[in-house]
Amino acid sequence: MSECFIQPEKKLPVEPRKITQEDLSRSMINKYSGRYKGEWKRRSDDLYFNEEWEKNAAEAINQLIDKSFPQKKEVIILSPTANTATNEIGITKDLREKGISAKFIAGDIADIKPNFVADERDATPFLRLNAYNLPFNDKSFDLVFDKKGAVWHAAYCLFNDQYEKSGSRELLIKLLDEYFRVLTDDGVVVIDSMESLYVPGKEKEKIKRQQEGSTLSLLHKALEKNPDLAAVLEKKYDIEQIGESSYILATIRLKSKVVH
Repeated sequence: MSECFIQPEKKLPVEPRKITQEDLSRSMINKYSGRYKGEWKRRSDDLYFNEEWEKNAAEAINQLIDKSFPQKKEVIILSPTANTATNEIGITKDLREKGISAKFIAGDIADIKPNFVADERDATPFLRLNAYNLPFNDKSFDLVFDKKGAVWHAAYCLFNDQYEKSGSRELLIKLLDEYFRVLTDDGVVVIDSMESLYVPGKEKEKIKRQQEGSTLSLLHKALEKNPDLAAVLEKKYDIEQIGESSYILATIRLKSKVVH
């Protein structure tokens, strides 16, 4: 029988499923602990987060430290979704070259072996961490660095129609609450906001299909689809882009702690 006479199968509407923090954590462990994790991280660093990005990010963080913690002798930064921590190590080195004393505590929920460095002074402690349930006391860190990490995944669940919205809203609210629990009174969450790629023009054309939005852009899109949640978060947080190179990073602050 010709294909044109075959009646298309009728698809029943699919009810969005509720996703919990445990579901998301399990998904991230399975995805990033397997064979895929190494290639994904290398490709991500090549396309988005290479040494040039690290230098620009370090400069943006340097300016943020000068503005927010001018009297601090050492700034402690938590990166709970660091994957192999390549960027954290690079940013630490760049900050120290600028004379800034900053220390990253890095980790990931997945079973990942980090990229250790030979110089113990620049070594970044690496822990197995769940961003929704951090094993740290209140007010332990000055910055939380979340690059394509837990905020991105929570925003994706909120933006994606296959997930039921009440559960997705709970994910994002719970995550930000946990981040600000471990931050000092003037603490800041730092997310990525860069949309362009650090690759030559010809190469850009080859990998257009692999581009994905930054954490900031995905968060904005998710909140546009969920205006009730956007109104709640806007009362509590301020989001500001920082850096010189196409606004490379963005900060999330409690409104009561905004620095002018």
